Amino acid sequence: MDTTINLDKAKEMLAGGVSEAQKLIQEPSKIDELLVQLEEKLKEVPALGNALSDIPTLVAMVKGYITKEYTEVSPKVIATIIAAFIYLLKKKDLISDKVPVIGLADDIAVMGVALKFVEPELKAFKAWRDGGSANTVKSTSEGADEDASRITEERGEKDMSKVNDFLNEAGTFFLATVDGDQPKIRPLGAHMEMDGKVLFGIGNFKNVYRQLCANPKTEIVACKKDGHWMRYTGKAVFETDPKYAEAMLDGAPHLRKIYNEETGYKMMVFHLEDATAVDIAVMGEGESLI
Repeated sequence: MDTTINLDKAKEMLAGGVSEAQKLIQEPSKIDELLVQLEEKLKEVPALGNALSDIPTLVAMVKGYITKEYTEVSPKVIATIIAAFIYLLKKKDLISDKVPVIGLADDIAVMGVALKFVEPELKAFKAWRDGGSANTVKSTSEGADEDASRITEERGEKDMSKVNDFLNEAGTFFLATVDGDQPKIRPLGAHMEMDGKVLFGIGNFKNVYRQLCANPKTEIVACKKDGHWMRYTGKAVFETDPKYAEAMLDGAPHLRKIYNEETGYKMMVFHLEDATAVDIAVMGEGESLI
């Protein structure tokens, strides 16, 4: 039976791990430990070949970012790379004793998604490492980003990456609901960006779920260390496709101790519709993010 994952599943698994990776970025010592573990694990593979051959360069770029030796790269790109590394480390074996190529299929799929996303940044890093300038290569990437934003606007879709990036930098944010006539606020951390939406996870056994079902109007507030804070307001709409809950749990596997068949608890995933998001600086005017 074919147990390899397809491209869509690879994208889900990678997206689900970005939040975990973003938190790790705040702790350089843990990143160092992760990179050492990855380098040791790669020794299991006799020859990396084309599929995984860029991993050593990605490791070098992450090290450069963490040590601030190389800063011409966005936190989201670094988080994506680390998310792919986390996936590789969670695999028991990078290769199969019986059929090595099949054993690497899942790893190739996940790394392929990561490499496609970070390719311009990887080229820029290589140029910088080789004594050139990263800016020339990055300008091409920035142009592509502008084209992507234009296409998104033409389709009537919203680019949610700024909202997701803000939440990643904040780490912990707060969700507000009402219980009858009593306001309720609690910290929240489970979120991810997927299929053009910023998604949030809560338990079906919690009061917050009951409150959102009764009154889906809600607001999320996130604060960053630089004094900026975001007000994200809209209507909570729960996803019916189970793939979103699976992707959320893939990104935070420790939560499977809570959400499983034995406990009967389910991860409920929602996004905000008819939403507004404003980045507000202390003593400054707000800037719309979507």
